[in-house]
Amino acid sequence: MRSFALRRRRALVCLFSLCLAGLILQSSSPAQTAPPPDARARDAAAAPVTPISASAAVLIVDPLSAGNMAADSDAPHAVTIASEQHLHRVIAKAAGESRKTHWFKESDNPIERADWLRDHLRVAVLPGTALIQVSLEDLADPVDRQTIVEDICSTYLEGQRSERTNQLLDRTTMLNNVRIKNEARLKELRADMREKQLKLNLEGSGVGGTGRTGVKDMELTKLVEVQIDAQLRIVKAQGLVDALVQGKDSPQIDETVQRMAPFLHNDRDQLHQLEATRDQLAEQTGADNPKVKDLTQRLERLRTTYKTQSEEASTRARNQLIEEARQEAASAEAVLKGVVARVQALKEDLGELNSAATQYAILRKEERAVSDQVRSTREQVEQIMALISSASAVEIRWHLHPEVTPAR
Repeated sequence: MRSFALRRRRALVCLFSLCLAGLILQSSSPAQTAPPPDARARDAAAAPVTPISASAAVLIVDPLSAGNMAADSDAPHAVTIASEQHLHRVIAKAAGESRKTHWFKESDNPIERADWLRDHLRVAVLPGTALIQVSLEDLADPVDRQTIVEDICSTYLEGQRSERTNQLLDRTTMLNNVRIKNEARLKELRADMREKQLKLNLEGSGVGGTGRTGVKDMELTKLVEVQIDAQLRIVKAQGLVDALVQGKDSPQIDETVQRMAPFLHNDRDQLHQLEATRDQLAEQTGADNPKVKDLTQRLERLRTTYKTQSEEASTRARNQLIEEARQEAASAEAVLKGVVARVQALKEDLGELNSAATQYAILRKEERAVSDQVRSTREQVEQIMALISSASAVEIRWHLHPEVTPAR
């Protein structure tokens, strides 16, 4: 056993000597051993990041796409975690773990404790990664440090998970409403199809019978499609007119205002910039400073002018949209009138039997489309419910929990 230890020690001494000799040779011939510039660049790019302290918490953002993420894509999460609003939320939790620490009990002012965290908490995005490091090195007590960092991160993750769940639940509610409407429409379609099928069967041709087919049948099918499209155009245009006349907002109003008065956007930005300048000056010199008062008066004048111009532009846009919608409704009504007259003439030529067969075909086509929509909606609801119950519903999660370590 002792001889084995001696041999092992000698082997280590030989290995150290060889390494030392290699270093001496490398330093004596730098031109031959110096790596090319591109190799040095690769080595610099592959340099390891600063080691993560065991007392710090590490969160990971969307690890599935981290390879394509820029470093600043994690910045919104990091900024929010370090924000004063979030820290006040952590301290405000009556049953929060932070309130149980000796650090919190040192002061009877929760606001002061949140401000202390704001000044001492360190939140940083690790360069080249999807990781966010949260640390509180200025707190001496290792147990309190671990508890508070854990509480800050857990509160943020819970908020993110709750927000994402609410979004998914809203999406589920919307899809369920669509499904209910489609199922009601599907029930009506199938009732109409049974009625038409019974009529066709009783009169001898049956569903899918040859009957009288030809140019008029094809023309009738196309005209029915045009008729449905014209009816939809009329309903859509009249609905828009009614909404605008009643003073309801529409996304089209904003688009029309931007097209008619593009300068309003710049005026709004100038208002925001002037307001920010006023607030900054007031913070530096006080609200009673003459320059601050002058800026305030100027801001009020500009805001009044902007409001007047915006209201005038909205009124013009609303009137223009009403006129366009009325013209669209009139055009569709003219088309519908001609189509209805032609369809009636074709029905008289083909007879009620041929008309019933055509109507059945249209109903069957719509029934298939609505059935597909119902099935697709159900699948989406199932996927959302599965997503709610999985960890992938939130793009940020735990990577490393903080540990209890002695203060440096």
